[in-house]
Amino acid sequence: MIIAFLLTTLATAQDKDLGKDLVDLITENDLALRDMGYFIPAKFSLIDLPVTLGHEAKPAPLVAIRAKTEGAEKNLREAGEKARKRGDTLTVAQKERCRWHLVATNVAAEKMNAQAAADL
Repeated sequence: MIIAFLLTTLATAQDKDLGKDLVDLITENDLALRDMGYFIPAKFSLIDLPVTLGHEAKPAPLVAIRAKTEGAEKNLREAGEKARKRGDTLTVAQKERCRWHLVATNVAAEKMNAQAAADL
């Protein structure tokens, strides 16, 4: 069964601003389609993805937690210093990575959800 839910807005509203509200509306097994392909990680504070790790491809939850401003700035400074020592500069992707804490765990998602992992 397919149930359609249509959210319409004024044409002057930017998709990137509307997307942050969409996160609170969607639930498991929903498919959200937006007219623009923009993804701004800063609009999300906690991301939970199933991944596989190692040669044996063991399933594991991967939790990405948005770093607080102070932590992100420290990570950026340290990564920038390391890059300068190598004669490099940080890419946009590397800078964005500094703004997140990534945690992979062997605890099943049924036993510890993403928020509990983030809190821990």
